[in-house]
Amino acid sequence: MNEGEFMRQLGRYPVVRKKTHCRVQWNDMYDDEPSAQPASSGIFLPAGQESVIKATDSVEDALEKFLAPYFSSQEAAKIQRELNKAQRVFVSSLSLEDVNDLCAQFVSSK
Repeated sequence: MNEGEFMRQLGRYPVVRKKTHCRVQWNDMYDDEPSAQPASSGIFLPAGQESVIKATDSVEDALEKFLAPYFSSQEAAKIQRELNKAQRVFVSSLSLEDVNDLCAQFVSSK
């Protein structure tokens, strides 16, 4: 793969390259005009699964619904446990400055 092909492929996923991609997705979920929002590209939700996961679902419920088409219930439970472990490690590694930066993103966003 040459550099041009790499840049073309990289350009297909602009949200993933942003440092705050989770915040950007969350804020985009509540646009004033939901009909103007494009359908999911299938990067974060499988095609056809957009209507299954609701904004009111908890993270655990949404993850379970997302994983259901691809993994058995035992595998999905293991993935959820590993995600919880990784999240605890990540949160415990945050410094006060990191927490302030995260809070500033949400305060200034809307």
